[in-house]
Amino acid sequence: MASGCCSVPWTSTWRPIRRPRMCGSCPQREVRNARSDRPRWAPDGKRFAFLSTKEGGSQIWIADFDPAAGTVTAVHRLTSIATEAGGEIWSPDGKNIVFTSDVYPECDGAPDAETACNAKKLDEGSKSKVKALIFDHLLYRHWNAYKEGKRSHIFVIPADTRVGADASSCQGSEVRQESSSASPSRAGGGTRPYVSIARDLTPGDYDAPVFSLGGQDNYAISPDGQELCYTSNHDKNPAASTNNDLWILPINGDGGRASAPVAVKNITADNPASDST
Repeated sequence: MASGCCSVPWTSTWRPIRRPRMCGSCPQREVRNARSDRPRWAPDGKRFAFLSTKEGGSQIWIADFDPAAGTVTAVHRLTSIATEAGGEIWSPDGKNIVFTSDVYPECDGAPDAETACNAKKLDEGSKSKVKALIFDHLLYRHWNAYKEGKRSHIFVIPADTRVGADASSCQGSEVRQESSSASPSRAGGGTRPYVSIARDLTPGDYDAPVFSLGGQDNYAISPDGQELCYTSNHDKNPAASTNNDLWILPINGDGGRASAPVAVKNITADNPASDST
């Protein structure tokens, strides 16, 4: 709030992120040349996360914001995940960011190993001369996109993570994002592989969260930032079922860096109807 004007970041799909002033003045462009979308404020109001396809497909970026000056002061990339990132939300304590990615369920293990496995499978698929797809179970397609053997999984990454040496230079109230030769490259399209510390919270051959027709994200973080609640359908035949259940698991209080298996609890197992966060 400044001079009676309320400022929030906003964007249309794949356009520069702007900060409109709710007092009649023109919107102020904060992040440009970035093919940006889905800005989300950090709890302290000093940063916001957003999606950009500028490098490595859809990845999460962080913009540092000066509330007093009302300007973005720096921008850096948060994620480097081969299967791309989306649906980012902040934990209420500001320590972690949770996001989703469509991954190959057989690629399991530590973050780097899982990322390398997914990158390898994507690379093999792009180079293969055979483009036919074989499906042995439902569901295999939503709208106009095939699942191609992938599952939607939820990941957590410490909010203080920085990828490579992504540089930012400020010009007035705007920030230009400059490419860095040290940045990880897209699978099959560069010399350096993806490297990630993002941890898969929902491994296995299930979609978590379930496919959404729009609206809410179908996952949420507890007020203390310690637990994640999400929707997932573990029925044997999910194509004939709407039994989406609510599941709870600990994020871990160490900035999401722990790699030990976590206990997952179904809190709506007795309800055969669809549950949502």
